[in-house]
Amino acid sequence: MNDEARSLRIDFDTEAAFRGEYLSNISNGGAFIETNAGFAVHDAVRVDLVLQWCDQSISLEGEVVHVVDDATAGTAGRAGVAIQFSLKASDLRERFAPVMARMKADEAAVSGPGNRIARRARARVPVWVRTTDGAEYEGRSRDLSTTGTLIGLEGADLTPDDVVELTIANPVSGEEIEVHGTVMRIVPEPGGRASVGVRFEIPPGETDLVGSFLREVQISEQSRRLGGISGPVAEIGIENLLQMFGNCSPQGTLTFVNGDEEGVVAYKRGMLCGVRQGTTFGRKALSRLLNWSAGTFEFSSKASPHLHQGDPVPVDAAVLDAMRLLDESRVSTAQEFSASAKLRVDREKVAAAGRELSQAEEAILDLAAVGMSVGKVIDVIPEPDTEIRQQLQRLIDRGLIAVVD
Repeated sequence: MNDEARSLRIDFDTEAAFRGEYLSNISNGGAFIETNAGFAVHDAVRVDLVLQWCDQSISLEGEVVHVVDDATAGTAGRAGVAIQFSLKASDLRERFAPVMARMKADEAAVSGPGNRIARRARARVPVWVRTTDGAEYEGRSRDLSTTGTLIGLEGADLTPDDVVELTIANPVSGEEIEVHGTVMRIVPEPGGRASVGVRFEIPPGETDLVGSFLREVQISEQSRRLGGISGPVAEIGIENLLQMFGNCSPQGTLTFVNGDEEGVVAYKRGMLCGVRQGTTFGRKALSRLLNWSAGTFEFSSKASPHLHQGDPVPVDAAVLDAMRLLDESRVSTAQEFSASAKLRVDREKVAAAGRELSQAEEAILDLAAVGMSVGKVIDVIPEPDTEIRQQLQRLIDRGLIAVVD
């Protein structure tokens, strides 16, 4: 391969374009560059970063760690290569310190005191919501600004004017920040979900710190979408997407969106680290995802640290196991129940049953006793959906429990 083919160049016409790429990729040790030059994994490269907005150029040495060829790009994104720079992330940040200092100076000169603009941007990042009485809910933001956020939550018992504490994660850097806020509005959605609007309550002394973090999250998410791989699920299928990325990329996170529903899968070195679909995790969540035939996907080249659950399993084995569960559910004759239906427990008959109950049946009764709907019971218990419905039907047949529409 000649020297010219081993050199790559990225031009940044504007400060905003460079800032986004720097925060999401360069400062963390790498970059994705569009090219059809025929690179292979482990090729040594020199990357010239041309900052046209400030008439500077910085060259970095690196190595190709992943290649997206024309065949893959034809259905899932853009052809190019992922580069890992030779310098450590800390040395990279030091190398770019003068450029970042200039950017901050320019930003201060333009904005000035009292001229802050809370720009809302689409951002699907992990958010944990805690109430004053200790309840905690996990969701993902729909959009985000420096003054508030819209969060998708399931089963959250919140009302307007509730005071909450949020933990917001930057999925690119892994950093988190805690912000207090007030619930401003709640929009119910199908399946027990809701969009919850929260206004941030930030002390004056923390405004710059929190605002800077939230802007980094906005930019990182925008750059991740622009620099990542995305597309419709129907063209490839979730099973093929999991096997393709899981076996070809060192690590990554696949996010699937189908209407108001969302699923996330994280893997590293061919091993599945975690799966979430709504409030369901693990093999059951994966089997539900594999039943989707529509929606969109986004790929990020980092494995989300928030999804790691238990011991990792090979991606191929996890997919086969989930497909088996899905096939069993399709041929099952188990009774279907309305997800919103409530359950009434006959405590006297339950006491008389004593040790005749299985562990799964006891779990169903415990959850029903605290008022959970049928859908929530099926979500919470880790056993396959078909088995839970069968156990639920046996409890009904024995008169221990009744479905209340």
